[in-house]
Amino acid sequence: MRLFGRDQEKASLEAFFADRSGEHRLMLLRGDPGSGKSALLEFAAARAPGLVLSVGGMEALRHVELAASMGMLNRLAEETEEENLLSRLLDEDPAARVAPIQLFEATRRLLEGQSGSLLIDDVQWLDDLSLGLILYLLKNAREPSHLLAASRPGVGASSFLEEVRKAEVNPIVLEVGPLEEAHGVELAMSMRPDLSREAARSIWERAGGLPYWLIALSGDREQASSDELLASRLRGAGSDVISFLVHMAVLGRPVPVERHGAMLDWGAARVEEAVHDLESRGLIRRRFDQVSLVHDLIREEVIAQAGEESRQGSHARIARYLETMEHPRTEILLEALHHRLEAGAPARSQALALLGSPRRQLLGEGGLANLARAADQPGLDNEEAALLRRSVAQLATDIGAADIASRRWLLVFEQSGDPVERVWAACQMSRIALRSETFGDSRTWLDMARAIPDTDQLNRIEMATLEAGLLMQGERRQQDGHVIAEGAMAQARELGLMLGEETGEDRLERAPAVRVDVLQAAYDSAMISADQLRSLEVALMMVDAARSELERLVGLGQQGRALIRVGRLAEARSILESLWQQSHEMALVTMIVRFGPAYATSLYETGRLADAARVATEVIRLAERHGFPRSVYFARATTELSTLVGGDWRSGLDVMRASVEGEEDPHYRLTMWHRVATYLSRTMGARSSSDVSQVLDAGWEDVGLARCARCTSEFALAAAEASARAGMPDDAERWLDRFRETRVPYYPLIEAGLQLTRALIDRDPVPLQLARDRFSEMGYRVERLWIGLDLAGARAAQAGRPQAADTYREVAGEAEQMGAATLQLLAEKGLRDLGARTWRRTVTGEILGLTRRELEVAQMAAAGSSNREIAESLFLSKKTVERHLSNILAKAGVRNRVELAGLLAKTAVDQ
Repeated sequence: MRLFGRDQEKASLEAFFADRSGEHRLMLLRGDPGSGKSALLEFAAARAPGLVLSVGGMEALRHVELAASMGMLNRLAEETEEENLLSRLLDEDPAARVAPIQLFEATRRLLEGQSGSLLIDDVQWLDDLSLGLILYLLKNAREPSHLLAASRPGVGASSFLEEVRKAEVNPIVLEVGPLEEAHGVELAMSMRPDLSREAARSIWERAGGLPYWLIALSGDREQASSDELLASRLRGAGSDVISFLVHMAVLGRPVPVERHGAMLDWGAARVEEAVHDLESRGLIRRRFDQVSLVHDLIREEVIAQAGEESRQGSHARIARYLETMEHPRTEILLEALHHRLEAGAPARSQALALLGSPRRQLLGEGGLANLARAADQPGLDNEEAALLRRSVAQLATDIGAADIASRRWLLVFEQSGDPVERVWAACQMSRIALRSETFGDSRTWLDMARAIPDTDQLNRIEMATLEAGLLMQGERRQQDGHVIAEGAMAQARELGLMLGEETGEDRLERAPAVRVDVLQAAYDSAMISADQLRSLEVALMMVDAARSELERLVGLGQQGRALIRVGRLAEARSILESLWQQSHEMALVTMIVRFGPAYATSLYETGRLADAARVATEVIRLAERHGFPRSVYFARATTELSTLVGGDWRSGLDVMRASVEGEEDPHYRLTMWHRVATYLSRTMGARSSSDVSQVLDAGWEDVGLARCARCTSEFALAAAEASARAGMPDDAERWLDRFRETRVPYYPLIEAGLQLTRALIDRDPVPLQLARDRFSEMGYRVERLWIGLDLAGARAAQAGRPQAADTYREVAGEAEQMGAATLQLLAEKGLRDLGARTWRRTVTGEILGLTRRELEVAQMAAAGSSNREIAESLFLSKKTVERHLSNILAKAGVRNRVELAGLLAKTAVDQ
């Protein structure tokens, strides 16, 4: 069909597909219903490069996961004659549990090695999993692709654009508006050659310039609205025609013509007659062997005008047909459940079948909504109702839908007459609150669980793990929590839980969940007691014991944390990076904020400073929005270090000090104290001795309040290192004695820290070199640079000036590549102190003829920094700063700092 008046849009589409930049490209066509977006998609389909795939959202099926993308998935699975992972997943192996990430990755593999185009219609009605699949392909497909999407304006389009930007793709938004008068008149007259130009103009005005209404009203002389149009088109239609139209609207998607007969229990001739009649009235269209309504606007109007009895009858017939299909897939069963619920028919057996499916994690929150409706239907017997309520709550828990899980467990608690079930529900409410760090709510629900008599051993173990978690995380009674966690583990072993054995009293199928919770308590206990090798062992057990993809990801996150602490940094970063990507692809906000800080730490320690700051900033934003204060705390630690090491070390230290003053919990304040002391000594050396002593004294007061063996040991070891760097070896020895008194288990990172501290006390280059090598082998690139500065200083003190200069230059070069400007400045200061030639940094562009150092001084002076502040920040003497300023003013041809600031601002704009 010819597109009238869309020359600009067509040109934009052709330019979009002509782009071969090697990156993913996305354009969104945004316009009101009837503006012609689908016609533009058809135009694009003929010009799109590579393999062209289509996805289409459908209003009637927006709560059926994968409904929009199933056609694309089937086509991909059938593209090759060889069996592939996607085809196996779609065939629904009854023995395999399927998670979204498996389906997404199978799709990506089939697309590997070929570029293509994806056309997405009606973005506003995409189901969640189809949207997740699109975003996964955007983030992970290696070959560049073109994505062209169409959407109505509104929340759906805005959310889609926001998610696309998170995938680091910059979308192009093309607004599809009404046709101008000339083009609208031309379109109307092309539909009805007998129209006068004035009549065509009148139609253009009534249609608001929208192509669909222009076409529709050109064939209906007096109708000006959708209800009038539908009434006009249906004038004189028989009951079969109207019934078939309602049936099509309720179905909401195109299907082959012969299937309509089976759904309606009509013969082929009767169906064909209704189809032919509606085609002639311009209400449906036939493409190949399928029929569909001509536009969503018609569907919306048919649904609005159809009576409730008529709609429910259609829903019931469609549900029966879908349920009798041979080997129906999960998405078909979910669609059938939706139609059954809309028909007001009982749906308990269908809901239970879906809840027992190995593909239940693919049901998503849309599927959960329909399953919850089934669980809330009247007329269920007590046993069926209890099983449905509990199963829906558990599925919501498994896929991380915390809000839905909380509401469903509350219903179980309120409506169940079984004390064992009520205790279990209260425990699940307590655990959800514990995970979101709302400790008061968690304690309340645990107390309510304990107040119910006649529970069993599984519930008692579950309550013990909750008590341990609350004591260790919420109330800072670490030793008490440790004892209870160990007791829960012992009880679980006695019951056979740790071997996966049946307990004989688990009719609620709680054993797998209790096993995971016991392991989580054991992990927390090992972390708090500083037994890091034990925490790694438990994390591996958690992965093995996982019942769901979410639990497996939690186990991997704990494994990554433990690997950081034992010094296996490369492994940790690899695991946490994969977890970060999967959490985004599956939209698991809780996982992002829970393990994002550890991922940021691994990036920072391995020298990816900009990436670390980016990840930490995202975690802070999400954690503040969703109420995870401790994730904010841990992520801010990375942003502070990134600021300090990135060059603005004074601001970094100021922020660290301010954070200490704003922290009320002594346990977290303790970590802040030793971080401030560490970086005071690293940046200022012996000049910081007085400040370091004051900070460490304040921190030692919090040691008694925090009552945490691990934090005490970490503080004492950090204090010894800071004291040694600040030129206080006797204090360092005393702190080492305090560290040994904690009797924490040694592990590689602790051993490396002790080796470094001993070498710093002795100022001996040989052990410092060994300590540097050890941290380097473990992957700690930033730490390697700090120790490199210590090593160069020790060599200089022992008359090894050439070796010292070489080490300083090596540090400066690595620091520049890493973006660690503070370390680079310190290395250059060391070279100046030796009287050696400083590291010459790469000059990317010259401003006013200034050297890099002069430009740094000029920018700080223009920003209002005093000579003393400039000298401290850049590790220069005041005389050197004064000399630089004289040279800068002369080169720039200005008289003072004010004129310099104006000139630099103008230069920045010009460039």
